[in-house]
Amino acid sequence: MTLSSKLYILSHEDACLAFTAAVLKTIHSGNSLIKFADDTYLVIPSANASTRQQEIGHIATWAATNNLKLNVLKTKEIVFENSRRRADIGLD
Repeated sequence: MTLSSKLYILSHEDACLAFTAAVLKTIHSGNSLIKFADDTYLVIPSANASTRQQEIGHIATWAATNNLKLNVLKTKEIVFENSRRRADIGLD
């Protein structure tokens, strides 16, 4: 195998992985995925909070299907809330 054919194979595999990543979508409307380089962010609004486990399971299944693995050491959950809104509706 020549060097140029090796480069073609690597390039071809990278293209297949990029295409596969493009087809990863959320399973619930209102949720969204933001992809940047090798990072993926799952954004779930509070109205869909109950879909969190299903979405993470869906991503884990997709990753396994594509010979990838979620790095649980780098996986974080961040909850943002509007403290002004809490005060406005009397939750304090």
